[in-house]
Amino acid sequence: MFDSDMLVSASGDSSPALDGTVPLERLEAQICELAGHLAAATCRFLVLLGDFDARRGWASWDMRSCAQWLSWKCQMTAGTAREHVRVARALRDLPVIRGEFGAGRLSYAKVRALTRIATPETEAGLAEIAGPMTGNQLERFARAHRQVSSADDAQARVRRRLAWRFEEDGSLAGTFRLPPLAGAVLLKALRAAAGDLEHSPAAKSEHPQTTQEAGVSAGAPDGNQAPGANQLQPPTSTSLADALLLIAEAFLAGKVAAADDPGIYQLVVHIGAGAIVPAGSAGEAGDVSAETSPARPPGHQAGPVRCHVEDGPAISVSTAQMIACSSSWSWMLHHSAGKLLDLGRRRRRPNAALRRAARERDTCRCRFPGCESRRVDLHHIQYWST
Repeated sequence: MFDSDMLVSASGDSSPALDGTVPLERLEAQICELAGHLAAATCRFLVLLGDFDARRGWASWDMRSCAQWLSWKCQMTAGTAREHVRVARALRDLPVIRGEFGAGRLSYAKVRALTRIATPETEAGLAEIAGPMTGNQLERFARAHRQVSSADDAQARVRRRLAWRFEEDGSLAGTFRLPPLAGAVLLKALRAAAGDLEHSPAAKSEHPQTTQEAGVSAGAPDGNQAPGANQLQPPTSTSLADALLLIAEAFLAGKVAAADDPGIYQLVVHIGAGAIVPAGSAGEAGDVSAETSPARPPGHQAGPVRCHVEDGPAISVSTAQMIACSSSWSWMLHHSAGKLLDLGRRRRRPNAALRRAARERDTCRCRFPGCESRRVDLHHIQYWST
């Protein structure tokens, strides 16, 4: 054991151990010996705790778990109590580790790491490996062991998720979790898409400075150029975000081209007439501008400048005007209270199904009185512009 006169007394007086008269070698030996005693006492404590938990001694106190009882009776935090109960349960099936722990040759920190990965078949080898390691080294080893051993099991494959939310400014934020192989596939696709964006004409137009403008000859390399300057730079978080958008757009574009109902793959943006009709041209907007008067409160469904993604956040007027240049349009007519009165059409010409129905109805003849021509074309009873 250790000498009692080497410790600080309860009254607070300094013992000989603290006045510099005891050799350092003796202090070191006593510290290591005391650490072994602490480990042995902790092992005894956990063995008793495991037996107490197995016999459900905590249930007589109307506690919901042994960890709750331990937190109450032994003045531990909830997290520390749960970890002690976990280790105590694991030690009941690990006699080799329990023996090394009780002999003081393994600390509680090492046993805590070992009980996460050890089985009755592997505990002997793991206990031998853990001997010369530090606590931090064993923690890293145990973490890597768990990752490798559970990388391909069924639980890891189903343990995936994606959660998203809209921030106050309308931006999309979220987190996701994927198994190792699926995560590698995603990163491979993002990096490849980021490389395509870097070599795209749009990306080059953002950096119009040529080598001649920079003072470098196009025919010969610069001798002062740093090695690897022409190599691709690793993708940044911004370029990976742009790459994710590129992959999503490519997927939707491919689905729209081959789908029977492309509407389910198209993004719908609602834009108020006031956001796209220039000032002073209200008379050209017809009924739409008449039904969307500026007197409505901001954010109203029929507001003149209300722009938002369908079932999503609002967008700025400038963003709406930008996407309106290359998007297909259809108009909706709202009542002053926001009720939908009419839904506009997207195409001027009738589709193939409507033409077949009209030919069947008219027996392939023109409906103009007195005309029997078979060369007919369908027209609108009312002008398309109205």
